Amino acid sequence: MKASDLKVYQDALVSAIEDMTVIYKAEIINSGLVSKNSFTFDPDATAGIASIVGFSGKVKGRNLLWIPSSLAILITEQVVGDTVSEYHDEMVLFTVNEINNVVSGAAITELNNLFQLSLRLSPPSIFAGGSFEIITPKSKSYEVEVNIKSDYYKKALSKGPQDHIVMNVAIEGSLDDEK
Repeated sequence: MKASDLKVYQDALVSAIEDMTVIYKAEIINSGLVSKNSFTFDPDATAGIASIVGFSGKVKGRNLLWIPSSLAILITEQVVGDTVSEYHDEMVLFTVNEINNVVSGAAITELNNLFQLSLRLSPPSIFAGGSFEIITPKSKSYEVEVNIKSDYYKKALSKGPQDHIVMNVAIEGSLDDEK
C-alpha cells in the first residue's frame, strides 16, 4: 500500500461532510504524509473534539478526526435538529464519533476491497477540550485538512481554524513508497 492509496480517506471525509450537513463544498486545503507520529492540538486555538477509531488486520493504525468545538456544535444542531449549548454535550460527542465511524468505515472498506487487508475497526474513543497530543509510536501519519465552504457556517464562524476539519491517519510501520 502506498501513501497515495490513503486518498480514500480524503474522498470519504468530503463525502461524509457534504452528505450529513448543509455544507455545499468541503474543500481539501492540505493532504499528504506528515513526518510525525503524533497529532498535536494547538493550545492557542479554540477547543476541539477528537474522535479516534483504531484498525487492525494486515496493517495496524488509527484514524483521528478533529473538529473545532464551535463547528462540531453547528454540525450537531443540523444533524439532530435541536439546539446544543456546549461542545461536551453528549449529542455533540456522539455526532463527531458518528462522522468518524462513517469516514473510517468507508475508507477501510475501500482499502479492504483494493488490497485484501482484512482490516477491522475498533469502537471509537472521544477526547474534548483544549490542548492535547495523541502519540502513535512506530507510525507515520497521513493528514487531510478540509476547509468548510458554506454560507450557513460562514454566518456563525469566523475565518480561521474554526472552519477546518482534520483527518489524521496513522499506520504502523512504513508504506511501500517510503521504503
